Amino acid sequence: MFQKRNTILFTFLLLLLVVSLLLNISFGQVAIPIKEVFKSLLGSPASKETWEYII
Repeated sequence: MFQKRNTILFTFLLLLLVVSLLLNISFGQVAIPIKEVFKSLLGSPASKETWEYII
């Protein structure tokens, strides 16, 4: 019972952490569109070279 609850809680917290990281990168000091963040993290080049260095 507790293991199932802990697994669900851990999964939720991990997902929340990933979303928070992506939002932090996107809305930080340099505004980078979320689409560009995903492109860069998946290996495609970003539209601006400086964004690649930041990400």
